[in-house]
Amino acid sequence: MCRWLATLFGFHPPIVEEAILRDAPWLSQLHSASFPRGWGVNEFEQMLLDRNTLTHRLRQGRHIIGFSISRLAADEAEILSIAITVKKRGQGLSRELLHTHLGYL
Repeated sequence: MCRWLATLFGFHPPIVEEAILRDAPWLSQLHSASFPRGWGVNEFEQMLLDRNTLTHRLRQGRHIIGFSISRLAADEAEILSIAITVKKRGQGLSRELLHTHLGYL
């Protein structure tokens, strides 16, 4: 009931979910806004197609506001990048994103 009311009044809770191939342009844009040398759309497309790469997006409504990406190798994993859009930083959103992402690793 509370979620329905929140949505009715325009509040969409952030949702962590697996990223998909068509997210590549948005992930690239967010990465470029977060780091001096951003990854291009092609780089994200390659990583999203790679079976050894795990990518989660943080979505609020229809907007991607963050992501985390890791590479898996044997019994290890390496976090390659994690980012939250500038307007949403400092709100603790990366905590849930990272917690969920680590749970899959």
